[in-house]
Amino acid sequence: MRTIVFASALLLVGGFTQAIAQEPDQLACDPNDTATPVPASEVIAATVCVASGSGWEGQEYHVVGGELWDFKGGNDPANKSEPVGTWTNAGNQFTYNYGGTEYVTLYCRRSNDSIYFVNSAGRKQDVTFVAAGSGC
Repeated sequence: MRTIVFASALLLVGGFTQAIAQEPDQLACDPNDTATPVPASEVIAATVCVASGSGWEGQEYHVVGGELWDFKGGNDPANKSEPVGTWTNAGNQFTYNYGGTEYVTLYCRRSNDSIYFVNSAGRKQDVTFVAAGSGC
């Protein structure tokens, strides 16, 4: 009986510890980067450019009010800008919802002025910001 109670308590504590590690408010800039959080005011109404190889993985325009658009430049009607989700922020952290999949993200500025994000999925990625509605 003691073994079962101990094992149950161990599983409960282990699950609780894992839940704490995944809480969104635990996001922080990497201390090895001497980075600080980017103020939310710099993200709102900007296009966040996420690089991928020689192209762009994402060009996400943060529309004031909470819409998130995949920005596409040019006049190609088959490849036009469109909404892909929503965003909200609490302080400097942003919560993105892509039709049910949700990520909490913190943008961080290094001492050399480069920017990256960390998110609740454990991802760290360099990004740049451009003016609202502009392409990367």
